[in-house]
Amino acid sequence: MRPHLITLALVAVSPLHAMAAPPADAADRIAAAPAAEDTRSAPAAKFAQPYDGVYAGGQPDARDLAQLHAQGVRTLIDLRATSEDHGFDEAAEAARLGMAYVSLPIGKDDISAGNADALQALLRQYGEGTLVHCASGNRVGALIALGAARTGASREDALALGRLAGLKSLEPVVAAQLDAATAAPSK
Repeated sequence: MRPHLITLALVAVSPLHAMAAPPADAADRIAAAPAAEDTRSAPAAKFAQPYDGVYAGGQPDARDLAQLHAQGVRTLIDLRATSEDHGFDEAAEAARLGMAYVSLPIGKDDISAGNADALQALLRQYGEGTLVHCASGNRVGALIALGAARTGASREDALALGRLAGLKSLEPVVAAQLDAATAAPSK
């Protein structure tokens, strides 16, 4: 079986595009989250699980990929630009392991509803057994939060789910977008 190597440019998706609901309620997912300091065991503990079988966080190393693969992760969604230092050839390592590798380059200035929709579409396509990452998890968390809000999560639940997935310094950007979306008149 040949691994998939997919490279995507920034994708603009119509805001009217119907999104499938996240696989789990944000509040339930946050309550069930493992303790943040539990990173000594399996690599899956190193990454958050915003949705069942979907891992999120910062840059994995080659050892993380091998261990995640052994635990059933079959797809990597990389939000980092090719110009960012990954520390190793992640696409080649994914191919060596038989994992699909998807590049969806998102810069800190690319946090938008359209890019959240693009990530949600990829998560629906690949489903369980997926790791989505950027350098620190911040961009992942931002897009997860926006995606959750677009599928009906409250502002608070969306931000909490985003934090679980790694949202940190981009939280004000996400909060402003959520507030603007709420304040926008309905058509």
